Amino acid sequence: MAIIMKSCCCFETIEKGTVASAIYSMLTSIIAFGWVTYRIQPLQTLFQDVEGDHELHLGAIYVSYLVAVILTICLVASAMVLLIGTVKGNRFCLIPFLIVILITIVLQVPFTGFLLWHFVKTNFANLTVLVHVLFNVPLGFLNIASFFCVIARFQQLSSEPEDTDSDIDSLDEIKIANFNRLRRESQHITILKIHTTV
Repeated sequence: MAIIMKSCCCFETIEKGTVASAIYSMLTSIIAFGWVTYRIQPLQTLFQDVEGDHELHLGAIYVSYLVAVILTICLVASAMVLLIGTVKGNRFCLIPFLIVILITIVLQVPFTGFLLWHFVKTNFANLTVLVHVLFNVPLGFLNIASFFCVIARFQQLSSEPEDTDSDIDSLDEIKIANFNRLRRESQHITILKIHTTV
């Protein structure tokens, strides 16, 4: 399997890019979690005052906020697992992040489109929605870059041979044999020095 990338964004190695992706995902998810939970409370009070078509729009935004809360929690957890997996070289720890970030990307695109549509429909009056759109567009591109970086790291780890206990045991046997050989040679040299000086 060919590795799709040799470096990740502005990082020299895929491993460094994957670590940066994990840290970026944790930080942005924590910020997004705080923002979304802060914005849910005003939406709940708006539900009491609104009827008809606007209630449907607010309901859709409320549901998308709840989905965003769930995704941000999952993204923080999977980014922590990604960080551990990258440092330890365990490719299976990368899979939860790949699944969650892919779901995030798939949901982020229509959510951003919906917010943009809502912003236009309200005659450009809701600046909070504009902030969401301006926040989501660059994050969407960074999420896509993170996804490809982690995929490349997964492929890189998959192409490396896995260490087994038998390989480690045979390596230890080789080290012991080399040590014993060097010790015998040094003893032989010491004996020769003693004989030549006598």
